[in-house]
Amino acid sequence: MDLSANCVIYSTAQDITDAANAIAADGHPVDLDDLATISPYITHVIRRFGNWILNLTPPAANPTTRLDLESQVLFAP
Repeated sequence: MDLSANCVIYSTAQDITDAANAIAADGHPVDLDDLATISPYITHVIRRFGNWILNLTPPAANPTTRLDLESQVLFAP
C-alpha cells in the first residue's frame, strides 16, 4: 500500500512540475512562494474517477425498450 501511495505522490509531483514548467515556458512568472503551497500529498476529497455530473432530467421521448429478435437467436438449440 505504501509503495502505491508513494507512486501516486511521485506522479502528482511530476505533473505539478510539468505544469509549472509549461507556465514558465509561456512567459508567465512562476512565484516560488506559490509553488511552496502546492502539495502532491492530497489529504481531502480524493475523487478516484474524477468529477461526475448527474443529469437527472428525464429524456424528452420514451426510450425504446423492445428488442426485436427472432426466437432462434434468443434460444439457440
